[in-house]
Amino acid sequence: MANVLVTGVNGFVGHHVARELNAQGWSVYGLGRDASVSHELESFIVEYYECDLANKDEASKLPLEKVSAVINLAGLAEIGASFDNPDLYMQVNTDVLRSVCDLVISKNIQEMRVLAISSGAVYDNNQAMPLTEESAVSDKSSPYAASKIAMEELAATYRKRGLDCIVA
Repeated sequence: MANVLVTGVNGFVGHHVARELNAQGWSVYGLGRDASVSHELESFIVEYYECDLANKDEASKLPLEKVSAVINLAGLAEIGASFDNPDLYMQVNTDVLRSVCDLVISKNIQEMRVLAISSGAVYDNNQAMPLTEESAVSDKSSPYAASKIAMEELAATYRKRGLDCIVA
């Protein structure tokens, strides 16, 4: 199996993703802003990197050559708090993806896949269910949703530049 870097590994979703990847035989590297990896994950995280991905200088030092994929869970995720800091949410939730993608491009790692995780919060509530890939999105529900839509658009820009950057 391959090596994968999970950004935001210490978060709620990061714990689950890292555990499942490990159970499937992947070698899991972790990244977060905390000084160390969560105690629950330390038994199977190959290496942990303390890094604020919104800081390009810190991000530029990541050894991405060790992994074949990045699952980007880093960012701000509290919808309610986004109303108090909309600019911060927009900046962080796009900058973390930008840092990873720019680093992949600068290191010319052609085979790298970057998985950018979005949110169901991006979908317009006023439409028929079930939702599909063609369902309407709306940046009006919250600054968090707006930041995730911007992150998705940024991923599309990197795809046009030839990077294997997908959104889930």
